[in-house]
Amino acid sequence: MRGESCSGSRLLEAPWTLPVYWAVASGGGSVSEVARLLGSSRRLAASGVYYAVRLGLIERDSEGRLRAPCRSSIKVYRRGRLFAAVVGKTVLVAKVRGRSVKAYTIPLEQVLEPPDKGKAGYRARIARMVLGLE
Repeated sequence: MRGESCSGSRLLEAPWTLPVYWAVASGGGSVSEVARLLGSSRRLAASGVYYAVRLGLIERDSEGRLRAPCRSSIKVYRRGRLFAAVVGKTVLVAKVRGRSVKAYTIPLEQVLEPPDKGKAGYRARIARMVLGLE
């Protein structure tokens, strides 16, 4: 399972865990630190950590501290409360709200050439902004 989590396929299963992965990879070693880094409630952070551990994105060491086993393989970009990562030919975008995380995926070709109108165009422009393409 560790090989899969490093490739990002587990992150595609639950894109809303992207901010939690970023927080742990940035040095958040406990649920309280993850909540502080995300600016969210402790309950939301605890739920995110629980599912990220179950998916194999992060793990607990013998002392109970959290760590990301493969920090360098998945590059997560952050802009305010928005997070984005490119996994294969898909872009994951997640927005941390006070008590929830909204997430969606977009094909990479739509991000590179966003449609002019509609929800797909709006989401592609948001992804471009977070990834630093604009």
